[in-house]
Amino acid sequence: MNKLIKERSLARQAYDQLIEMIRSMKPGQNRLPSEDELSKSMGISRATVREALKSLMLDKLITTVHGRGTFAHPSVLQLNERIDRRSDFFKMLNEQYANTSVDIQWKNHVPGNALCKAVFGEQEEDFLESFWSYIADDRKMLFCHFYFPQTYLKKIPAEREIFVSLPKYSEACMKEPIVYCSMKPRIRYSQSAAEYFSLPAVTPLQCWEEKIYDIEDRLVGVGEVFMHPENMEVSVVTKFEF
Repeated sequence: MNKLIKERSLARQAYDQLIEMIRSMKPGQNRLPSEDELSKSMGISRATVREALKSLMLDKLITTVHGRGTFAHPSVLQLNERIDRRSDFFKMLNEQYANTSVDIQWKNHVPGNALCKAVFGEQEEDFLESFWSYIADDRKMLFCHFYFPQTYLKKIPAEREIFVSLPKYSEACMKEPIVYCSMKPRIRYSQSAAEYFSLPAVTPLQCWEEKIYDIEDRLVGVGEVFMHPENMEVSVVTKFEF
């Protein structure tokens, strides 16, 4: 194993090197060396090794079993579009494809749809409506439809103003940055999404229903993310508890 140098975070370098070690492992031969052995082979402190292992644990790439050691999961590295690891669709696609782009259309002072009414209630309020379309290597991947109550906005974006992600949009246009969303999987019909994907209007589509929250934990947006049934796959890794 190579000695590490202080060009960037040592923990990040250790993480990357351990990823390559894990990638080469086979089932039944996936036990990692001890923290002490990794520390000596990489020329770094045990604290730095522990930090790298913590990142691997958060990414669900390793499991530590008391009395047995730490085991790696190379099969997890074969999964693409892990929404449990990367919720930003642009970054998720950009990791896998050479050319990723997003196009956005904004509509100001519009009434909310049925989803808005179900989430925000029958309030007399205008919304900012937006349509986000994601393309990767000339393949249509995602079609997103969002609504934001205008009371939480500090700026109205231009009709075709582009942001690569919802957090970037919130930094520029919202009073407070958004920090997380809750997501529920649905199967839905959407004429606009089907039209964008060039599919029959009766095509059932995988959809994530999102509720978006800002730093003060206020519900500030709602939307639907539709996935192309052939081009876009989403993976989730869950771990069992011992």
